[in-house]
Amino acid sequence: VHGASIELAAAPGERAGTSTAGRQLGAAFDLVAGRLRVRAGYHERNGDAGPEGRVETGRNTVLALVYDFGRVRLHGAFGRNEGPGSSVLRNTANPYGAAQAPEASTDSRDAMLGLLLPFGPHALMLSLIHKDDRGALDQDARQSAVGYRYALSGRTDLYAVHAWIANRHGAAYTVGNASEGGSGDRATSLGIRHAF
Repeated sequence: VHGASIELAAAPGERAGTSTAGRQLGAAFDLVAGRLRVRAGYHERNGDAGPEGRVETGRNTVLALVYDFGRVRLHGAFGRNEGPGSSVLRNTANPYGAAQAPEASTDSRDAMLGLLLPFGPHALMLSLIHKDDRGALDQDARQSAVGYRYALSGRTDLYAVHAWIANRHGAAYTVGNASEGGSGDRATSLGIRHAF
């Protein structure tokens, strides 16, 4: 299979009295060449107008790839996050009870490496994610995860995943999932997924 596509997105800020606050722009490029798939994306979001009407912008850039070796599928990604709102904390309620409330990074790099090992309807999943905070607090974090997936059909599967995070220098990242931000540095998720 071979092919390429481009996606473009724009959303007006819709804030009274300004045409830039809250505005969002994005673009993505997708390339499939045989067993290799590469995707690059860029997103920027303007925050609300601050003092003197100044608007700050958060920017995210990501490059991801998947290579299917047949018996194993390799996943990799690298992301760059800059500006307010470019990295968000899923749980801002100070889950680890630090002396001061956690702050999200405004300058960081993310790297992910994952393996998918399918065998019949079963699949074993492994991943490692590292956040390199470039800010003054140097609040890095590393998440490791292991999971199992069982395909009930071509569009429906059951899954179980366990993940744990090592936070450094007061970082407050939590293990969660698509619907829950999590409340600690370890979590197990069980579920069923259906693709419509």
